[in-house]
Amino acid sequence: SFAKDQRHCFMRNTRLAGADVETFKALNACYALDRRYAWTLGGRFEPADIQSFEVCDAGLNLRRNRTVYPFHDGGTQQGLRQIPSGYARDAQQVYVYDFWGKTKLVKNADAASFVSNGDSIYGRDRSQVFYIQKPLKGADPRSWQLLDLDEGFSRDARHIYRNEKCWPDADADSFTLQELQLDDDAPMKYPKDKNSFFLNTGERVTLQELEQNRE
Repeated sequence: SFAKDQRHCFMRNTRLAGADVETFKALNACYALDRRYAWTLGGRFEPADIQSFEVCDAGLNLRRNRTVYPFHDGGTQQGLRQIPSGYARDAQQVYVYDFWGKTKLVKNADAASFVSNGDSIYGRDRSQVFYIQKPLKGADPRSWQLLDLDEGFSRDARHIYRNEKCWPDADADSFTLQELQLDDDAPMKYPKDKNSFFLNTGERVTLQELEQNRE
């Protein structure tokens, strides 16, 4: 994402106005730093304490981001792309860049205890769990664990979450993702617990209703 020569610093194909060449360095795939600013694809910002500024992960979103690549002959091919995103912190604040807009503050995060989950999507401190910059309401960071990154499911001792939203009706102990092939397409993962399946909205549904929805 970043480069420099003797006179200028660059982010992809953009020259960075105001970047200090002598101190500019890439920290990971998402963040760069000079003596005054931190930089992401969302632009530059001034950390609260630049001397203690550090990245918390590799700066790449590890969710399988599917895309379609076009070729000059008119053909296409499905594939995956790596998206620069991730967490950083200094002595006072926690920051996250998620590839949409500018770098954001993770409000109310405790910088001293904050750690990234390593996937550039989830993080936690001593009292909260975060999905990007949003806290998972009621989540216990001591028992929280990721279940499926691509599908966005995680849990703590009592709750199931999809991305940042809690599914209050789901039974955490019996919750799983079951792979089903309901038509001629490839098999898909469907959330369920001991009582029923779920739609992706968290609404309960029977297997028969799932089959009917796929017809």
